[in-house]
Amino acid sequence: MTGEGYRTGGGFRPYRRNVAFFAEAREVPIRPLLESLEFIRDVRRWGYAFRFGYLKIGRGDLGRTARTMLGAHPSL
Repeated sequence: MTGEGYRTGGGFRPYRRNVAFFAEAREVPIRPLLESLEFIRDVRRWGYAFRFGYLKIGRGDLGRTARTMLGAHPSL
């Protein structure tokens, strides 16, 4: 990901990221992953981690999520 702040005027400068998505990724249910994701502190309140926009997740969580969404993709 790359990106710079985006100027809109009036002193407001939201932050954006340029993100490349895999076209092969499929939507998957989150519940089966919740217990294995380290950045989820409380499974009952799993959405709390996403309240503030971008968050940094570890390689392990990224790998588990990618394998679930992409299967045996050559880039993994």
